[in-house]
Amino acid sequence: MDFGPERSDSEIHDLFLEPYRRAIAANHDILAIFTGGLENRHNYREQILDAYPEIDFGGHLTLH
Repeated sequence: MDFGPERSDSEIHDLFLEPYRRAIAANHDILAIFTGGLENRHNYREQILDAYPEIDFGGHLTLH
C-alpha cells in the first residue's frame, strides 16, 4: 500500500481508525513494526499509540 506524499496524516489516520477498532473489538491481536529512514514520516516504536490515543489497544498490540 503506497500512501505517497499526496495523503495527509489525517487521511491516513482516518483510513485505519475503524479497522483498528474493529480488530480490537473482534479480539484480534495487532503486530506493529516501524522502521526508520523515511523522510517526512514519523518512525518510532510507540507512534501508533500517539496516532490513535482514542483506541484502547489493551493487550492486543505488540510493538517492534
